[in-house]
Amino acid sequence: MSDDTIEELESLRNVYLILSDLLIREVDRESLALLRSGQMPGFLKNIGVDLSPGEGEGDEKLLDELAAEYSALFVQPGSAPPYESVALSGRLLAPEADKVEITYQKNGFDYRKAHPNIFPDHVAIELAFIASLLEARSKEMKNGNNDAAGELEGERISFISAHPAKWMRDYFIKVSSKAKAPFYAGLLDFAGGFIESEADEAAAKGAQAAARP
Repeated sequence: MSDDTIEELESLRNVYLILSDLLIREVDRESLALLRSGQMPGFLKNIGVDLSPGEGEGDEKLLDELAAEYSALFVQPGSAPPYESVALSGRLLAPEADKVEITYQKNGFDYRKAHPNIFPDHVAIELAFIASLLEARSKEMKNGNNDAAGELEGERISFISAHPAKWMRDYFIKVSSKAKAPFYAGLLDFAGGFIESEADEAAAKGAQAAARP
């Protein structure tokens, strides 16, 4: 059982959710307002992201620029589709997609209501799944169910090692090299370093678990 605190788990979950939300779709007016509220400006500043409109410019131009950049990076022909199966096998709906879908079903994770047209191995869906495991673990810890919390942590470590660790860091590096907008350049640079750290921690925890008698 890890000695992570509930506050640490919730903070980590928030990072996963922020990355998932920003990678699932282009930034619109609603999400831009959220990114400028609460603690988000500080978080974005720490990762080198600035969402202030240019001098003499309004939000409309900023949103248009971000939409064009999102499409160029993730959607248009010649972009890098944000799917594990494409990154590892070169095609959509390869075995990687089936494997993550099985894991989602086993854990009661349903993403299709919110995103019916997205495949299960989309980078944002995998990140959202990890966030859901962190949320569930936090709830179990609050209720004093340490065994259940430990099982959820084991599931998280296993999933990170089997999926994000095998493709996300290299994917984020590849896409960030093509980013022109400071927003996506900063976001993708941060995401690459974050996933690398999470993958290293998952590998260490997995090795510790394997070494226990």
